[in-house]
Amino acid sequence: MQLYNVKEGSLDKHDEEESKGRQQDKLLARVNEFRGHSGSVNAVAFNQMNDSIFVSASNDRSFRVWDMRKPKSLVHTERTKEEIIDALFSPYGSTETDVEQSSAYLATCNFNEEINFYDTRMWKMVK
Repeated sequence: MQLYNVKEGSLDKHDEEESKGRQQDKLLARVNEFRGHSGSVNAVAFNQMNDSIFVSASNDRSFRVWDMRKPKSLVHTERTKEEIIDALFSPYGSTETDVEQSSAYLATCNFNEEINFYDTRMWKMVK
């Protein structure tokens, strides 16, 4: 999985003449590459309280929580019984830099139309 930084406004606020001479590498800056999933990644969602933390949801039946500042180390990996379609951090929490403190919950959904909630402070599924 590769993460890119899109320059603000570069994809939607430039006029036709500017876009003729502009190349893709000027629009996108590669931040890093994150390896770990064995299947395709279905979704990526950033933590709203800490924009360095994001989650990826995959067909390999796992979600992985990453820190953009440390691409080689995962914050957390969770294996599930089903392929995960999407994942989303709760929008409420503190402004702590640690993922366990920044958003209290992570929600995932799968192809069986099940939604699961995880408490990120202990990485336990909430029943």
